[in-house]
Order: sequence, then structure tokens, then C-alpha cells
Amino acid sequence: MEDRIDQLEYEIGEDEGSANNSLAVCYGGYRTLTEDYRRVGETGENCDNTVIEDGLWYRFELATGENGLLDTCPQTNSCGTSAAIWVNTEHPHVIGERMQSYVQASYSGNCDHSGSHVIEITKCYVEGERFYLYRLWQPGCDYAYCVRRYDNI
Repeated sequence: MEDRIDQLEYEIGEDEGSANNSLAVCYGGYRTLTEDYRRVGETGENCDNTVIEDGLWYRFELATGENGLLDTCPQTNSCGTSAAIWVNTEHPHVIGERMQSYVQASYSGNCDHSGSHVIEITKCYVEGERFYLYRLWQPGCDYAYCVRRYDNI
């Protein structure tokens, strides 16, 4: 698999802004997050400060089917944390499309508690499976990313 990724990067090139470069990350250049606490309705004091590293790509893949960032403001004390992070824009519609987006945190009834933070989202299609990848912002403590299920990626 690693040889295939190297070959793709060679064929595609290093242009960060190209749609083709977005496809290279789809073939294994990411980490998978599976924690159930990320679901809407879960409570707790989880923190993504030690889970997420700035600049890396992540895929959400929970056993219950949640597979992407929540795109509406969640209630406070949801998603296993007191400050749930959500994305305030649509997801890409075209495979290989990479778009800049913004995340915010819901805390104490305020949907924009921490201000907006830039992330990137890309849509992938690998071996018959469609999924989203996210280049995430590393939050401080009491913040955790909140997810939902997308059926028609």
C-alpha cells in the first residue's frame, strides 16, 4: 500500500491546491477516529487536545455509523465533552474536491464559543467506498469533535 501511495504522489505531484493531490491522501495518508463519545447525546469530559495533531488528516468511522463532522450547532455537554466542535459549512460534493472550512465550539449555550478555526475537508472514493477526510485544528482541553452519520456521501 505504501508503494502505491508513493506512486500516486509521484504521478500527481506536490501541488497542495490540486484536486488530484487530495486523492493521494485518500489512499491511507490519514488516521481513523472511532471513539463513541463523539456522538450527539453522549456526555462526558473528553478532550481532543491529546488525540488530534495540527495538520494531520483524519477520518471518522464509529461503530454506530457516524462518519463525518456535525454540521449544526450541538447542545452544550454533548458529544462527550462540555465544548463540542462542529463545522459551519457544507461538505464537498465532488470526489477529490478539497475545501477550506471553519469549525466552532458549542459551550454554555454559545455556538461560537471559541471563534472560528480553519480546517480542510476532502471527499474520497476508494475501493467502492465514499468518505470524508478532515485536516483538523488541534483544540485545547474540554473541546472534542462532534460527529453525525452521512448516508449519501
